[in-house]
Amino acid sequence: MAGASAVGDSESYQVPAVAMHGMILKTVLIAHLILQQYVSFSTVTRRSLHHALSENNIPSPSEEVVTYLMSAYNTLSAFPDVTPALERLLMSSSVTPVVFSNGTQRMVSDSVHRSPDLSPYSKAFEEIITVEEVQKFKPHPDVYYHLAKKMKRSKESMGEIWLVSGNPFDVVTGKGCRDEGLLGG
Repeated sequence: MAGASAVGDSESYQVPAVAMHGMILKTVLIAHLILQQYVSFSTVTRRSLHHALSENNIPSPSEEVVTYLMSAYNTLSAFPDVTPALERLLMSSSVTPVVFSNGTQRMVSDSVHRSPDLSPYSKAFEEIITVEEVQKFKPHPDVYYHLAKKMKRSKESMGEIWLVSGNPFDVVTGKGCRDEGLLGG
């Protein structure tokens, strides 16, 4: 959903958003899939920020600047195709849209309610569902079962859930679950 080119507006601390997102994915993969550890997505994002700064030869900022950059990350702008889709969701009565994220409840809620691009559409979402309760990250199957449970669907009726995402791992997992009758999309 986010489409910013950089996190932060201070020229000395603009972190390429792609570099930071890539570092977040690497950190999640290492921490969760390889080491079998769960750390909150907020912690993963903070660590990834430090790694992205280091990889871009940007000196470590003060804690005040890190807090600012983390706040900026929570209000990234949306990709151009998101706004028309959200407008259609607001007008639809046949769809129950939810946000489903690896982020923490607080991070995602801040993004949905504070982002200039997303906040006008915050009422479009019935619920914000995160992986915190499961303490596993997408693409682990348990988080998709958690989504189904939150949507009041059984594992057998997961094919009624349509997952829309710009993340390749969601698309691949969604298709795999769909092929197995576990998730539509």
